Amino acid sequence: MMSRIQYILSGIVLSIGFLTGGFNNQLSITVCLILILIFGIPHGAVDHRIHFSVTKSDNLFHFIVKYLAIAGGYVLLWLLVPAIALMFFLFMSAYHFGQELLEDNKIKGSMILALLGGLFIVFGPLLYHYDESKEFLNTIAPNVFPVLTESLHQVLAFVLLITFTVSIILALVTNAINWTKTWKLLVFTGIITCFNLFLSLLPAFTAYFILFHSLNAFKHQYQWLKKKNDSYNFGRFMTDLVGFSLLAILGILMLLWVLKPDGISELVSYFFILTSIITLPHAITLDHFYRSKNRIEQDRFNSALNTFS
Repeated sequence: MMSRIQYILSGIVLSIGFLTGGFNNQLSITVCLILILIFGIPHGAVDHRIHFSVTKSDNLFHFIVKYLAIAGGYVLLWLLVPAIALMFFLFMSAYHFGQELLEDNKIKGSMILALLGGLFIVFGPLLYHYDESKEFLNTIAPNVFPVLTESLHQVLAFVLLITFTVSIILALVTNAINWTKTWKLLVFTGIITCFNLFLSLLPAFTAYFILFHSLNAFKHQYQWLKKKNDSYNFGRFMTDLVGFSLLAILGILMLLWVLKPDGISELVSYFFILTSIITLPHAITLDHFYRSKNRIEQDRFNSALNTFS
């Protein structure tokens, strides 16, 4: 059901984007930032619930302190060596997105597939829209990205696409995934490629981030918390989302007001940095969650086998 909704919404976004020239204007960029705030930021708002569900700890204060300490350390990295902070964030995001992609398709242990999928998701739009990417990223870390001809960055984007596609086929051939999962991954790859081809940089990423990352994360989190506690319901899940979501959104808006970005390019750059700061502890929390969840499920499976044997 969720996949069908994602495909329908993707088709609508692509159709409107095609008719409007890819949402390539300041209004579209502003709308994208608002959508990421409303639908993207909240997908990390129940990290404490998720963390407590796979650990013996239930100390919220300790969790918040640790969360903020990681974010604070990353702030220092941005201040001291922004180029390293930027590259770290891009590759960390690739790992995080690839890990979630495999989790959504119930694929276990294929780290190469996860990494290649994440690199395709993160660096695909940057390469398809390299000049636009460079304009934003140079504001953050000048001269980090080299000058590339249009043909070269298009070739590199194509290589990423082919490499990820071949890795999916190889996973099928080696029986790491079945035909259903293969088909779903190939459809996903096609949709993301269409986002990159027919939408400008930020709309292409926003469409992926909301439709195929945040929505999936909400689904995984709710299903897991419901599985751990039968009395947990959707209303409680929404209530849990609201508190920390509002704090994060208000915090980002206040910092943007203090920083007073000069123009849309600076606004996107500051927004990028601020969201990266809260993404790092979120990605660490989710990595621990996915690993612990898979281990718990594997232990249950092994226990069931031992019972029958």
